[in-house]
Amino acid sequence: MVFVVHNCFMRLRFSKLRFNMKLSAIAKVGFVCFALFSSAGAATNSSPAPAAIEPTKTCFQCSGIGSSTCPDSKCKKGQVICPGKCMKLSVGVWEHQNVPGHSPTEVWQKFRYGPNGGGSMSWNQGHVGEVVEMKNGIPTNLGKCSICGGKTVIKCPSCKGTSSVACNICGGLKVVPDSWTAFDNPKMKNRPSRFQIKDGRVIIGRKTMTLGESITINTEKGSVEIPTKEILTEEKQSGQK
Repeated sequence: MVFVVHNCFMRLRFSKLRFNMKLSAIAKVGFVCFALFSSAGAATNSSPAPAAIEPTKTCFQCSGIGSSTCPDSKCKKGQVICPGKCMKLSVGVWEHQNVPGHSPTEVWQKFRYGPNGGGSMSWNQGHVGEVVEMKNGIPTNLGKCSICGGKTVIKCPSCKGTSSVACNICGGLKVVPDSWTAFDNPKMKNRPSRFQIKDGRVIIGRKTMTLGESITINTEKGSVEIPTKEILTEEKQSGQK
């Protein structure tokens, strides 16, 4: 009887031991899966560090205004002369004529026609902005210009009638990167070169003269003379096209 009880007791301890071992194995597998999942999540959620943002300064071109005067030399307060064929006081010959019923102070533009220009028809300044063309050999007034509506001027295509345009350096932002200068910036079409010197210096400038075994470079702060043998490379910087 004692032997049977002892045998049953030993079987019970062995079954419990096997059960605990299974639980331990399951726990280890679960831990490994959790670790792998966490690592995958970390890899998925991680993102590259943001690039450093260069400090800015007030635009040297527009002094922080963000705009500049319209570059079109023909622009007057946002308007330019109409490109159409309408009569304009600034175009053609205008003269005084003695016309019954009209003041002698009026000015007229004469349009000739016929053999050797023997015939003529005239319109005074009251018809400025209208178009006169030859129809069947006779000067004919076609009415107000379809382009300017008889005003003789239109909105400037460059500034859209505002008389100013966005600054060509900052694009209207009023600020530029701190490294930009009037002497060298990416908006220039012909930027100065970058000269790498043997002593580690980098000189930004334009080569102005070669004399013997040295060259003269014009920089933002003045001219410098460098022995040719001290120059490692000369890089042509890309500019705005």
